[in-house]
Parts: sequence; structure tokens; C-alpha cells
Amino acid sequence: MLADMQLPLPLSLSPALSWAHFYAGNNAECVQALRDALPMSQAGQFYLWGGKNVGKTHLLQALCREAMDSDRSAFYLSLAFANQWQPEVLQNLSQYQVVCLDDVQVIYGQSEWEEALFHLYNQVNEAGALWLVSANALPERCVLSDLKSRLLAGPVYHIQPIQDQELAPALMFLAQSYGLDLGEGCSEYILTRSARHMAALSHCLEQLHLASLKAKRRITIPFVKSVMGW
Repeated sequence: MLADMQLPLPLSLSPALSWAHFYAGNNAECVQALRDALPMSQAGQFYLWGGKNVGKTHLLQALCREAMDSDRSAFYLSLAFANQWQPEVLQNLSQYQVVCLDDVQVIYGQSEWEEALFHLYNQVNEAGALWLVSANALPERCVLSDLKSRLLAGPVYHIQPIQDQELAPALMFLAQSYGLDLGEGCSEYILTRSARHMAALSHCLEQLHLASLKAKRRITIPFVKSVMGW
């Protein structure tokens, strides 16, 4: 998955960030569009934007994982730490069939980074690859107008946060995706103590899954307390 260069941080995909563990909810149209894009095996692009903990990273990594599972080369990179790097980190990424760049808002307003991203976009497009970018907002702060127009040239999806009425079904979906049987009262107990967004619920169920496998115990309220420290 790594390009022929040295990067400051290891670029690994989280096993939990797969389609199997993503509750689509109000983002079902976006999820379907992304999943439909891979089998087409042709150039395409998407721009995802939204607030913190809405699932943008999950979507990018899930797409990368599915691409690699279908024997297509894929690369995921978060630009969250771009201020510690040089724009050259984006070189050679066009060799991949799927390129996913997370947290691109970090480089908006920085001319050298924007130029590098602009050139990468053109290279990826010429190579016929699939390009997926996420940010916390639309690219209004771009100083390079050509980059802004290209980022918005394809489908743009505003990733919606989970609503309160979706929390219970989302928790049950996640439990089923991990093969967990939440004991009596566990769902309510988790929902009253966890942060009310998908990233927190996903983290909780992943931790419970791993702990239950290790301890060979069923999920009960005392077990949740011991694992999550609540």
C-alpha cells in the first residue's frame, strides 16, 4: 500500500473501519455511490465534507480496504499532520488505482501544498484512478481557484451526523456486525454513558468485542463497566 518513499507516520488501515461496521443512516446515498464506483474500474472522484466524528475517515478507509480486497492498489493518507511534512509527500501517489486523502482542509490556504494537490489531482485523473477526498468544510479557503474547481467537479456529499433517534438502532447494528449479543440493559447503559456519535459507539463496540474474545465472556453491564471504565 505504501508508495516508494518514506513517510513520517505508518499508514495502516484500521480493521474496524470497514463497510461491515459502518452504519449508513442518512448517508446511505453516499455509501452506495462509493461502493458502486469501485466495480466500474474507471476514473472518478468524490468530495466528502462534514464535522468531526461523522465517519469521513471510516468511509475513506472502508473504500481502500474494499479496493485492496478486490486486488486493486489503494492508498490512504490523512493530511492532519501535513504541517510536519513537505508537499513532496504527495508525489508518486498517482501510481495507485484508488487514492484517498483525509483532512485536506489542513493544507487549504498554503500555496505550495495546494499546488502539489492540484498536480496530484491531474495525474490521478490522467491515470484513470478513483480519487476520494474528505475535509471538514467545502474548499472555500483554497487560494488556488483551479484546485477548488477540480475538487468540486465530481459528486460532493455532506456527511451527516447520526441523529439521537438513530443511536439505538446504530448500536444494535454495530453489535450484530461484531457478532455480539448485548445482555439485558446493556444497550441503554452504553447509550447513557457513551458520547453520542458514531465514532464513540464504534470504539466502544470494538473494545467490547476484543475484550469478550480475550476473556471469553458474554457482554453484561458489569463487563461493560470493567472494559470501558465507566
